[in-house]
Amino acid sequence: MYITDQNTEVPDEETSGEFQIYNPHSRKSRLKRIFAIAFPFVNLAVAGVIIFLAMRTDDVSTSDIFSVSVNWLFLFVALLVVIVIILLESGRWQLSMYTMTKRFQPFLCLRTYLLERHYNLLTPFHTGGKAYQLYYLHKHKFSAGEITAIAISNFILGRVGFQLVTGIIIAVLMSRLSALDGGMVVTSAIYISIVFNVILTFIILFISFNKTIPHKVSMLCVFILHKMRIIKNHKAAKHATEETLWRYRVTVRKLVRSPKVVLASITLASIAQFLNLFIIALIYAALFGWSWSVLPLLLLGVVLTEYTASTMPVPGGTGAMELFFLSIFATTFGTPQIFVALVLWKVFSYIIPILTGVPVIAYDNIKKFRLRRQHKT
Repeated sequence: MYITDQNTEVPDEETSGEFQIYNPHSRKSRLKRIFAIAFPFVNLAVAGVIIFLAMRTDDVSTSDIFSVSVNWLFLFVALLVVIVIILLESGRWQLSMYTMTKRFQPFLCLRTYLLERHYNLLTPFHTGGKAYQLYYLHKHKFSAGEITAIAISNFILGRVGFQLVTGIIIAVLMSRLSALDGGMVVTSAIYISIVFNVILTFIILFISFNKTIPHKVSMLCVFILHKMRIIKNHKAAKHATEETLWRYRVTVRKLVRSPKVVLASITLASIAQFLNLFIIALIYAALFGWSWSVLPLLLLGVVLTEYTASTMPVPGGTGAMELFFLSIFATTFGTPQIFVALVLWKVFSYIIPILTGVPVIAYDNIKKFRLRRQHKT
């Protein structure tokens, strides 16, 4: 979803380097707004259908679901964990911002992170939030160089933290995969997703430390996309790609010269990622009571679920996340608790991130509306 002020200039792909005033009331913009509003309901509807069909297959009734007892104290702790994650991630944003620009704006960093997470769940492969954060920082008077440096450093170090935690869990606990359900199809998808994430991390590191090959590959991709008529303005796209690669390497050099910042950001990202995975253990405790023995299996299962759902080209892992969750945790939770666990996991992994972005959007719109009224008067 792309929202902008009436005076914001965006590139016109039909022209060579010219700009036009973006019209937020255009048909394309309205369709994006409608999609952003409607898609969470579509996502929940798909999840509801999957749960309903699975319940019918297992001969579980609605009364069985409501008869499951829940310890709300553990869910309250899970909510506190979500708040801690938000603070850690917004702290990482502030760390990157201060390192690259010497600015201290924690409230802006908090809003940027919440919006990034909000829009990631509305787009395939969690890409929308990355694009929106660039626009959001640009709207708050950051230069193109500053925006690129902040976003790239935050992404690289966050990705390292993610791979560090999930890689350790998979390496240590992969021998327990046979204890999880799923069958051959799910197991094959799990291995494919692991390979995909490893390759993605390797590409990020390769681009960071090699000049020639990433540049040639990027130019080749731009050329192919131009020939496929996906990119209309070849010259502008080539220039933008070259500039992005250059800023990327400049940012990496800055990070290499700041090892303390790198270590602090990776540490914060790793803690936040582990806490995010740990929520599944609190959901299990809310249904069955706390158990240390099942914790490794829960962590492995949720890592594999996240890995596999993230490789599906659908916003928010719609459908894929629910199917893999039900397949992997069927034995661990049993019926009917597995369906309650899925609903709770959906609340913490999808609904809460979507809802936490809404107040920020409302805040920005109210602020914009007040500025327009002051301008008119």
